[in-house]
Amino acid sequence: MTDSAFCRLLRRYRKERHLTQQALRDKLKSQGYCYTESAISKWESGKRKPPADVVEVLEDILESPKAWLLKAAGYRADAQIRLSAVVDPEQAKHFQELSIALLALASNLESYRDQIGTDPRSRVGDMVYGGWLNVIDGTPDMLSVQMREVDRPLALNLLLHLKQEFPELASSSDWAQLTGDKISHDFIARLELKANRGDFVGNCHLCLGDWNGD
Repeated sequence: MTDSAFCRLLRRYRKERHLTQQALRDKLKSQGYCYTESAISKWESGKRKPPADVVEVLEDILESPKAWLLKAAGYRADAQIRLSAVVDPEQAKHFQELSIALLALASNLESYRDQIGTDPRSRVGDMVYGGWLNVIDGTPDMLSVQMREVDRPLALNLLLHLKQEFPELASSSDWAQLTGDKISHDFIARLELKANRGDFVGNCHLCLGDWNGD
């Protein structure tokens, strides 16, 4: 089977279970995987393919024949790589909170890049945690962009999970310190992918245990 077969099967099983894309998103979220309806739509249209561990979760949620979706997506039928099977419930909850915060941060950084550009002298500042982005005087008006609200302490601890993997964050102790030249489309896309996968490493101040041995 091919990737196109995966699209057809995913759409078919979802509809057979009388689930909307929003309902499927909610069920994935309950398993510790944070995806948007847009992401699910792209899976069903063939524009993107979810990771193997997510496909395994989809098989359980949709009660599909064992390994059919995995094979259709081009993965090994005996992958058995799902993280949630071995993740502590408290860890899963913590990683879910990190994923939600990271998606919001990525959205805010994208808004900043679209409005301000890539000037290496400009810092994103505290607006990365929420508020109104206005390139003229900061006063909200019809041209302003509302940034998503992000819990700052959680976001700061999130940096401790990401510094090993993202060179752009290596010297930052605060998201507000990021300069325009570091906020590339590739950087934002990698942040979104990380949030969607939720496979964080290392420990932050909010961690309840040394889950990853770091």
